[in-house]
Amino acid sequence: MRYGTLLAGALLAAATAAAAEPGEPAEDLAYSPTSPAQHVHATRDEAARRHGAGTTSTSSAAMSFHGGNVLPHIAARVVLAGAKWRDPAFAADKISGLDSFYSGYGGSIYAVTADEYIGANGPVGAALRYQGHAAPSSTSIDGTKLAAVTTAACAEFASGAFLPDTGGTQHVAIYSDLKRPASVKYCAYHGAVSCNRQTVTVAFYWNLDGDSSCGAQDYVTGHTPGLAALANVTAHELHETRSDPMLNAWYDAQQNEAGDKCAWTFASPYVTFKNGSRWKLQAEWSNAAFSLSRGVANQSGQKACVDH
Repeated sequence: MRYGTLLAGALLAAATAAAAEPGEPAEDLAYSPTSPAQHVHATRDEAARRHGAGTTSTSSAAMSFHGGNVLPHIAARVVLAGAKWRDPAFAADKISGLDSFYSGYGGSIYAVTADEYIGANGPVGAALRYQGHAAPSSTSIDGTKLAAVTTAACAEFASGAFLPDTGGTQHVAIYSDLKRPASVKYCAYHGAVSCNRQTVTVAFYWNLDGDSSCGAQDYVTGHTPGLAALANVTAHELHETRSDPMLNAWYDAQQNEAGDKCAWTFASPYVTFKNGSRWKLQAEWSNAAFSLSRGVANQSGQKACVDH
């Protein structure tokens, strides 16, 4: 799901630039001018509703290239936003689980599903260098307040937590302790911000505990439902961050990215990462598979969804 296509009207207008230090530029969100209804990493219920109405976000054919850059490699840092993350009952297996997810993702058979896409700067690469998680903050972050998301991402970028010699585009993944409001029909989103003239990719995730509309329905790996849900939507956003980081690289005629086109389509009971961890993750769209009519069919019946 694409950052900046979530909110319309007053909310979009209200997402002003975050405050800048003297002598520094303001930090601004990267927006796409398109309709929010076409880009949302929809909840399971919302995706089914759209499919039933004949307007599913997966109805277009292959994705095409629009001239932008992709990510050859990425350095990821996790932000745990909100005091609930300090409660062992809430955190449960989520913090250690996210550490394991990010540590094993890079170079995995799942990660390489994005490697077929080539941007203006070369091909997508499967390398992900995990930079660990920040200590839980006392401030919860509302994902509908894009200025707050921008401020948190730029603060983490400026904290010095990213190791200087890792290379790659820096990515801040913000996991809120706030539940998804009933009016919000998406589970997560991604995009990019400018922090003191440095582009930083960012993703936001709601607290998905007990959220059946965003659940992975994982009965195999042993993860709690909350962690399983976060892992699945994280896989979606990471794939799209790598193949369409600035929202100008790879998407289809309806401007749906690879994760959107195969959302809630599972090809396997679980995927195994390089560190041996197992995850139930949605499949991702492959143009190559689509050209051969191979892979699992998405909600539009197109055989193009793969997880390895």
